[in-house]
Amino acid sequence: MKKIFIILIICLLLFGCKKEKFDYRNKFTGDYVFIEHGHFWALLFYDYDTTYTFNGKVSLGTKDNTIKLAGISEEPTIYEDGSLNLNLGYTDYYFRGEFESSTNLKYSYGQHALGGGFELEITGIKIKK
Repeated sequence: MKKIFIILIICLLLFGCKKEKFDYRNKFTGDYVFIEHGHFWALLFYDYDTTYTFNGKVSLGTKDNTIKLAGISEEPTIYEDGSLNLNLGYTDYYFRGEFESSTNLKYSYGQHALGGGFELEITGIKIKK
């Protein structure tokens, strides 16, 4: 009886704990300070630049290989090397981005259409806690 009890305890210790799956995206998530530079234009009507700073989050996306970035509603695909890819589905929209390290992020997106458009360049620095 003692041997059965010891075997049962060993099995519980080995198989009783659920191991969490490693997720490479976790090293990129957290609170960030973002600096956004925007350029907006429409032929003869306006052409201006603006820059501002805001706090935001980078968090895990709803799919296994996506991430949520402050400032955009779509979730880009993130690869283990920190590069980002987002297909917006429109030919006149674009997105480019990458994590230069686990604490520095740069991405840009915009629209170039006939007569006008916009470009937003965003730099993020992770806030250390």
